[in-house]
Amino acid sequence: MATMSDSYGTFSLLLGTIDRDPAVTLSTVPALPGDGLRLGADPGWHRHILAKVPDNFTIAPRRDASTELAEWTEPGTNQRFLDLICRDDALGQVFSALADSVIESIEASEEPPHEVLLHLLDQWRRLFRPAKPFSDKEMRSIFGRLWMLSLLAERNPLLALERWMGSRGEQHDFVSPRGQLQVQSIKRDGQDVTISSLSQLDSIAGVSLVLVRLHVELSPDGQNIGDMVTKLVGMGCPRATVVEAISAMGYLVGVDADESRFIVPTPPIAWHITDDFPGLRSSDVSEKRRAAITKLSYSLDLEKAPGRMSPKELNSFLDELVSQ
Repeated sequence: MATMSDSYGTFSLLLGTIDRDPAVTLSTVPALPGDGLRLGADPGWHRHILAKVPDNFTIAPRRDASTELAEWTEPGTNQRFLDLICRDDALGQVFSALADSVIESIEASEEPPHEVLLHLLDQWRRLFRPAKPFSDKEMRSIFGRLWMLSLLAERNPLLALERWMGSRGEQHDFVSPRGQLQVQSIKRDGQDVTISSLSQLDSIAGVSLVLVRLHVELSPDGQNIGDMVTKLVGMGCPRATVVEAISAMGYLVGVDADESRFIVPTPPIAWHITDDFPGLRSSDVSEKRRAAITKLSYSLDLEKAPGRMSPKELNSFLDELVSQ
């Protein structure tokens, strides 16, 4: 069993095992009793920290120059693991120190291994990544999505996080088998929204797509991103998962400036997107021409747009979005 300061030696032994048997694609050993956390190595000399996740946990993959966060399913048992991979052998000692910290924190706190791993990974990333500026428009966009996430979290906090797919690069912000939701945050009350891609109004056959317009206004009496994270955690959303989802959008909680405070002074307005709803669709441009479009943005006036939903209809749709 790996204990404090032992991870480097454990990784060395695993790498030696891989060298002796090239047929092994990933060799792992338990790092703690109970098999909730493992250390591993693969033939590419990549070190792995693997944390068992529950069935309803959604993993948001990401990759940078030196590390990758992915999902690994154990052959034979089909048990899912959160897999943090070090792809730079020169960082072996640093990665081993991170593994030691994860092991020590789990032993001290008895929190689920995957939550500890995500939390510590976020702390290490914040330590080494300098703060970067965000415009009020960018902060408003993040805040609006968190505000909508809080509405869904009131109904089901875990499923609300699972449905938040926009942070993972999907074309719509919230996605479920029963519906999809796109959030547009604007700084003044009105009916204009900005559509930022050719596929933003594309819907899947048989699945409802709803566009929500949020009036998100700067106010010294409002809430910032950190306040929204605290609110979501209080509603039952795991902090590590919330912070990781926000970081996937490029914003690091606790590192990047968080001075902008916002309020949502008016109720959200929503439209059910149908074929006669205004705006562009991917199908409006041939595939050959569409492939050359790298960026597109246009304003859409929704004052006379069909499909406007009543507050009751929107609430029913949000219920469906996070239903089992």
